[in-house]
Amino acid sequence: MLSTRSLARPFFCCLELFFAFYLVLSFVFWLADTRSKHLLKLSVDALLEMEASYQEKFQLFRIDKTSRSAVSRYTVAIGTLLGVQFVFGLVLAGYAACQLAR
Repeated sequence: MLSTRSLARPFFCCLELFFAFYLVLSFVFWLADTRSKHLLKLSVDALLEMEASYQEKFQLFRIDKTSRSAVSRYTVAIGTLLGVQFVFGLVLAGYAACQLAR
């Protein structure tokens, strides 16, 4: 007869692989987001220079830069989400590894 312990081992092996994949996936998306943020910053700097010759009310990027909040931004939200996902995957992968080690 199969014991519960022998049935649990394949489950925790699959769980370990799943959360390892989850960690890699969140890391890759974080890298892509970091690269996109850098490219957008370069574009915004160039647009700020180009729109300097416009009337003040048409300088959208300058207005946005001076009026936006430091916390309620897209990049902060995505960075937080990806960081939480990475920590979640790390904790669960550690849990599965501890269960396999028993």
